[in-house]
Amino acid sequence: MAFMDVHVDKIVEYPTSFGSPGCRLLDELGICLYSNTQEKILHELQLGANDSKKLAICKAGNCGELLKLFQQGITPGNEHDPIILAEYKGKYWVGEGKHRVCVAKRFGIKQIKAKVTRLDADYYSTLPPIGTPGIFTATKIRYLKQYKVDGQYLYLWAGKPDNTMGGYITVKLNFCNIQNKPELWHQIFEGVSFCQNILPRQYGFFKKLLCGDHELLTSYVKIDKDHPLTKIWLARVTLSKGILQNSNRIEHLYRFGLWRKHHEKELLNSLSIDTT
Repeated sequence: MAFMDVHVDKIVEYPTSFGSPGCRLLDELGICLYSNTQEKILHELQLGANDSKKLAICKAGNCGELLKLFQQGITPGNEHDPIILAEYKGKYWVGEGKHRVCVAKRFGIKQIKAKVTRLDADYYSTLPPIGTPGIFTATKIRYLKQYKVDGQYLYLWAGKPDNTMGGYITVKLNFCNIQNKPELWHQIFEGVSFCQNILPRQYGFFKKLLCGDHELLTSYVKIDKDHPLTKIWLARVTLSKGILQNSNRIEHLYRFGLWRKHHEKELLNSLSIDTT
């Protein structure tokens, strides 16, 4: 694979992970690469891109030596550790050489040399945010005699704010079995909480024979304006006889963070979960 000249402004994102020796700027800011989310790291890198004090921190370490070579028209390190980028329709994402790409973007280097892998589809573009923080609701009916539930569910997919083990929280917000008092808010993580109101309903004698007693369940999710910088995706799903009819019955209520194209497909696949 030959080296190509790549315009740095076509590399669409700062990298959010770095190999040895880590990132001097993030170290100075007290931000650990392993216990903070991609969203938190990207926010700090973007925030400091025009801050002279933060740029001075970058220059004081190994990145300053890389910058000197870039300013001489040399892409450093390519002879033993080539920069590798993925490309789709003129947009680039960094695979290898994250320190060097970060330096080039932060200090306005116009062009670098890199090896480029062409993608056959857009795997890495981020999805746009949806909605604003607030309280979201879903209502469903549970028929006690017929053992079925119809109506709406809330479905949350989120990144753990402390990035513990790099994991995700995946929650179908169906709180029938929670023993706590209804209408009491329960924290999922700081800035995101839920509660549920259960209202028993009873019919008259003859209708009760046909339908049985049922409960009206309303679930609430509260997302605060100052929630952590992490992935949050809240959807409302409408079911008929416990079955999701098609993806058009999914309402995307709130989305924040570095969600990518492949996440959308993964979310739809995950909605085949049990709804009892």
